[in-house]
Amino acid sequence: MRGLDGEPEAIVAELQRLATVVRDDAASPELRAQALADLTRALDDHLLFTENRLPELLAASNSELTVASREAIGERRVTVTLREPPHHLTFARTGDRWALSELKLAAPSAKAPEPLRVPTIVEAKALRVRERCGRFSRHGSTTVRRDR
Repeated sequence: MRGLDGEPEAIVAELQRLATVVRDDAASPELRAQALADLTRALDDHLLFTENRLPELLAASNSELTVASREAIGERRVTVTLREPPHHLTFARTGDRWALSELKLAAPSAKAPEPLRVPTIVEAKALRVRERCGRFSRHGSTTVRRDR
């Protein structure tokens, strides 16, 4: 039977718990398989098979999933917005259960560190010319030429 018992807010916590068990290398294979079966049962067929969103859901479940708001879209559909990052999870009523039918994942708000910038060939040549011609002063862990 598709879906999980309970209200969508409680299902979000259950999805996170199941995802944690699936990723836990210390858990027994039987327990991990049961958690994966329950997790796939919670997803709508379209979300699971057509869009193949299970890996994204597992990755998004790494962080704490806290419900910020609930919005009823109709009698049988509810959208839950999470606190941070503000993912939108839409649940559809399937009989007595709720199945995750739509998943809109937001990027985390924390900025990723900028990658290390490597100087271009022109910049490197200019630096070498300056090194040969000028004075240097020590600033932190880099040597910087000080013009006269």
